[in-house]
Order: sequence, then structure tokens, then C-alpha cells
Amino acid sequence: MSINSVSFINSYSYCAGSPLSEATKRKLIALGIDPSTVHSEAEAKALIDNIVQMRQQANIPVPKGISPKADKKEELKEAEKTESMLSMMNYESEVKKIILGL
Repeated sequence: MSINSVSFINSYSYCAGSPLSEATKRKLIALGIDPSTVHSEAEAKALIDNIVQMRQQANIPVPKGISPKADKKEELKEAEKTESMLSMMNYESEVKKIILGL
């Protein structure tokens, strides 16, 4: 998931962005699918899996970077980015508490 904005309102944070990870978007594009037509990561992964399976059955080559091994590496990268963002948000929340004396 890519985060386009982070807002803080009365100690509550809100993240707005695309529901798809960058890796998933790249895979959809490589398969000729417009990422804006897919509404969730689960839906995208199911669609990608179905297309890959159909291509393999029809002996049609699958674009590079669309394999289970690539998925694991990308998932790890996305998890690290998310953890980093959450850590920054937590830090900002703690700083606000100190400043406001909460």
C-alpha cells in the first residue's frame, strides 16, 4: 500500500492511499490490467494467480517478476515500509503528548 497523505486530527491519525502495494500494481500492469479496476490486495492477488495459471495451462509465457519467490521479497519490503511508517506515526504521537503534557 502506498501512503499518499497522513493527517492528524485530535490525536487520531488517518492514512489515505491506494489499497494496492506497489509490487501488486507492477504485476497487474505487466499482465495488462489497469490497477484502478481492482479494489483490494486480495482481489488483485487472486486475479494475478488466475491469469498466471491460465497462461501456464495455455503455454503462454508469464512476465518476469510474477512468481511466488518475487512475491515474498516484495511482501517483506512492503512490511518494512509499513513498519517504518507506523514507527514514525507513533513517534509523532509521543512527541505531541510530551508537548501537550498528556
